[in-house]
Amino acid sequence: RFSPASLCVHDKYLYVADRSSKGLGILVFNEQCEIIDWFRNSLLKEVLAMDIDPDINKLYILTTAQDENNKRKRPLIASMDLCHSS
Repeated sequence: RFSPASLCVHDKYLYVADRSSKGLGILVFNEQCEIIDWFRNSLLKEVLAMDIDPDINKLYILTTAQDENNKRKRPLIASMDLCHSS
């Protein structure tokens, strides 16, 4: 079941965080609202925000990680290169 969260747009693609029962992932939609790509990463426990730097073609994801003794969450920024360009 699709459970959308944060989203951002780059060129003609929509990136949507999906909190489905299969785990957290990022779905990529084209102009016809078809899923054309997706990814999951075990580091992603939640997506607080996403943004794209079009100059270097990277998606940045603000998430959280547990500290070493699992007592506090700390912010974590994950990034991925975008393979979809105009």
